[in-house]
Amino acid sequence: TDERVTALSLLLYLVNPEETCDVDAEQLLASPATSLVAHSWPDYALSLNPRLNRTPEDSDAGGFTWRVQLDNIMVPAGKKLLYAYGVNTFHHPVLDPYARLIDSPAAAAWGKKRLVAAAGVRMHPYVVPRCYTVPADAAFDWEGVPAPGRTMRELVIYEMHVRGFTIHSSSRLSNPDHRGTFLGIIEKIPHLVALGVTAVELLPMFEFDETDCSKMNPVTLEPLYNYWGYGSESFFAPMGRYGVKRGAALDEFKLMVRELHRAKIEVILDVVYNHASGPAFDSLARTHYFILSEHGMHCNYTGCGNTMACNQPITTEMVLDSMRYWALEMQVDGFRFDIATILGRGADGRPMDDPPCIRQMFEVFSMEPALKSKKLIMEPWDADHLIKIGSFWYGSRFSEWNAYFRDQVRDYIKGTAGNQHIATRLAGSADLYQSHLAGTVKHRDSPLFSVNFITAHDGFTLRDLVTYNVKHNEGNAENNTDGLNENISWNCGAEGPTEDLAIVRLRMQQMKNFHVALMVARGIPMVHMGDEYMHTRAGNNNPYNQDNELNWFLWDELDDIRGRKTDFFHFFSGMIHLRRRYALLTADSFFSEVKWHAPDAALPPEWGRHSKFLAFSLWDVAARYALYVAFNPSHLPLQVTLPTLETVPELFEAAGVEASGSLVWKRLVDTAFMAPYDLVDEERADPLLGPPFRYDLDLYSSALFLATW
Repeated sequence: TDERVTALSLLLYLVNPEETCDVDAEQLLASPATSLVAHSWPDYALSLNPRLNRTPEDSDAGGFTWRVQLDNIMVPAGKKLLYAYGVNTFHHPVLDPYARLIDSPAAAAWGKKRLVAAAGVRMHPYVVPRCYTVPADAAFDWEGVPAPGRTMRELVIYEMHVRGFTIHSSSRLSNPDHRGTFLGIIEKIPHLVALGVTAVELLPMFEFDETDCSKMNPVTLEPLYNYWGYGSESFFAPMGRYGVKRGAALDEFKLMVRELHRAKIEVILDVVYNHASGPAFDSLARTHYFILSEHGMHCNYTGCGNTMACNQPITTEMVLDSMRYWALEMQVDGFRFDIATILGRGADGRPMDDPPCIRQMFEVFSMEPALKSKKLIMEPWDADHLIKIGSFWYGSRFSEWNAYFRDQVRDYIKGTAGNQHIATRLAGSADLYQSHLAGTVKHRDSPLFSVNFITAHDGFTLRDLVTYNVKHNEGNAENNTDGLNENISWNCGAEGPTEDLAIVRLRMQQMKNFHVALMVARGIPMVHMGDEYMHTRAGNNNPYNQDNELNWFLWDELDDIRGRKTDFFHFFSGMIHLRRRYALLTADSFFSEVKWHAPDAALPPEWGRHSKFLAFSLWDVAARYALYVAFNPSHLPLQVTLPTLETVPELFEAAGVEASGSLVWKRLVDTAFMAPYDLVDEERADPLLGPPFRYDLDLYSSALFLATW
């Protein structure tokens, strides 16, 4: 604690875990407050003596440490022992920042805290925080299922929301109680396997208050929520409303991890160590956990009201303890750090040259054997415009969300940019991740430091990217001022839904073009939940508070009227599997086996902001196959001539292999074609006639070919 805490109480509760503490609005408003208070008043309150239970202030870490040990506590049968801290008074309990499990209602009670607050009942269990005492040796049967151990080049990341994935009734889970929970994900693992992803990245699932949003939707007059969950109240406890039963979230999370691992799918957590919600951190050690102004006010580098002081010793220790816990005890495979440059700000808010938090994270996750394989992915910017894309501290250990890839691919595919930047991005962003600093902690020499994406949870969905020119965030109750104004999008001729078949077809091609670019690029691809069936948020590019069909996965839209997967799903998943099939697309080196082409492959390419066409071929001369990829983001069709063995003699010479054999090209992908001809297997693909191998490339289309010899 800090010096403001002069008294501390340990509050103990004996609770029947089978009680749901559930209420409905009428019942709550009709009940006298005293009947609800009884549920959450402590059974015992132990006031700690500062002289006996508090150590002197630690000159290195800062702050005071309170200690108390209780032995041989007799807990009656059928009861659980819960606890909280009373800071200066036990009338306002706060959570233990290190609690492994918080007593919060389960999934069925999502959002009901708002009813309790509206009734003015301050001591109901929905409102009062309490922590479970979790034994250090709490057993869970992992059934010998090992972690998948995916290499970075094997990753195809699926960014998803735990609740949103299965909460809609169209998920048709065998047990409806599992909707919107960790257990609900388990039943949908076959979908993830069919899609071809190798890792899920879960939006924040540490305990948070979903009702921490007081706004009402001005369009529907429905309440809005802290749906995404960016606002952790604990960095160790899983979200209680993602559990099916009260107090079961811990084991149910482990069960989900185990079953995803059984399917060879890794689990990456989106972690929010940059700010905190709830009263605990402020009440216990405000001056140590947060960056404060000279007047003691919160500094807001996050856009969320406060900023964690990650380089204060107490906070650094907590961040690393949290990561170790989730990596070792909960067996997750990696972390994605929300607005991660906060981790590099000092106590005064300024960027540090050598941030202790990042340095220690680098050391721990580079040296400890059990942690060396964990994936660490940074979102290398924050709300105060500190951007470290390609230059993150201790960069040799951290991959990054590459926003330049997102923006420049969007700009190119919609036809408003030339081909120079897109070539750099598809080749692995060597300008960002080839440092030539071998032997240093900043050394990077691989495209696998780049997490490539077109869409994510914030911003337009893939479908909205080709449907809207401007954002439509009116439902967020911020007068359409929230969210980015520039989305680098193109509606293809009409704003919003349209029945114009030419526009509908063009939009379909453009979505395919974006996905082709993502899947042929060097680096780690990430796709967002729902894009596989063209989910729309109706132009809302910041639906952080929308707990409804704007964010929910709509399973009915995944299948056509015949109950089969839609044509777009087949293309979307087919491209993921194609990427995983050909090692040339997942190599951990920048394009070294590449040849860039003009429309006539025998000629050198033209580069510049007015040059739209882009084509390249990748050659594995030892395995005797090649891939040719071409993009035509233009309103005019053109004819291309594919390369022959004689076109790339330098690649064969470099490999010491003779360029001999009969070359055969087959078209595998053409986004201008309708399904099922837009993507075909190698076995079903017809060879091109030639040489010369000529092909007509339609306007706003892309194509991929396979050569063998």
